[in-house]
Amino acid sequence: MTAPAITVHPQQTAVDAMRLMDEHGIICLPVVDYHGRLIGVLSRHDLIRVFVRADQDLADEIQHDLNHHFA
Repeated sequence: MTAPAITVHPQQTAVDAMRLMDEHGIICLPVVDYHGRLIGVLSRHDLIRVFVRADQDLADEIQHDLNHHFA
């Protein structure tokens, strides 16, 4: 673990988290709220899982987002 800990907030993107992990050579990031309280841990495995999905799952998610934002 680094000191001070390298953390992310829930509102940050997966790309932000991946960049931090890559820049600092770490495989897990604590997720903290704006008070600095731990609310979870994000691993490299969690991030990879976002991108390793069936095409139809991705298409469904994109369609859902489009419907939600432009409806």
